[in-house]
Amino acid sequence: MQLSPAYEKHIEIVKELKDHSDFTNSRAEYKDDFEKIYSEAKEEKVNLSNAKDFLNSLSEEELSTIQHYVGLADPIKTGSLSNEGAYNLLVHHYERFDFDQNGLVDVGLAQTRNMIPVNMPETEKRALVASLNEMEEGDRFKAMFLISLPDRIVIDDNGEFKPAYDDTIKDYNTILEMFDRILNPDPMSYTSPELKSVFSKFKDLFEKHYEEQKELENSYQVQSTTSTQAIKAKLS
Repeated sequence: MQLSPAYEKHIEIVKELKDHSDFTNSRAEYKDDFEKIYSEAKEEKVNLSNAKDFLNSLSEEELSTIQHYVGLADPIKTGSLSNEGAYNLLVHHYERFDFDQNGLVDVGLAQTRNMIPVNMPETEKRALVASLNEMEEGDRFKAMFLISLPDRIVIDDNGEFKPAYDDTIKDYNTILEMFDRILNPDPMSYTSPELKSVFSKFKDLFEKHYEEQKELENSYQVQSTTSTQAIKAKLS
């Protein structure tokens, strides 16, 4: 699988996000067989342009393994897939990529979203993952579901309703604004007391972990600067 260094760093962070137990349990039966297919695809350096060819080389049993591991309702028919949809069937859920940059990730014929936005700064990503992992499973699921919802619904040229997502960078202040909209909804909006409780805890955890990440980064920066100055002193 061929991905940029920046996306590999994104994967390194988001793979630490805890999976819901239902997600893990429903795929347990197919995990080992999927990992064999994944390893083979990796060895053959499968990429966006040849993912369909690789899928076509698999047996019906192997395609069925991918279908059930990914959680698709229907059998895989490669002729109907985009290159992106084909590729994302062959990787782990945290490795899926929005190659065409349309805000949606094709997985087979399905379309989904990255739970943690790719264009979010690394500090915010790490803080968000750490915060979600510290929440109870039920609350974590509610929080992850809500932060992945579209910003609005629009009507496309065919008159169909489509989700629309804001692709601006979700930095610290933007994330705090999201929390504020949920905790203090506009007059025409509503947030239940239960969700307010969940997001109040989420906000507190995020602020805590963000500050911890910034302190770590500042410490690394000081150590790096000190080491660089020491090397320069020895060379002078």
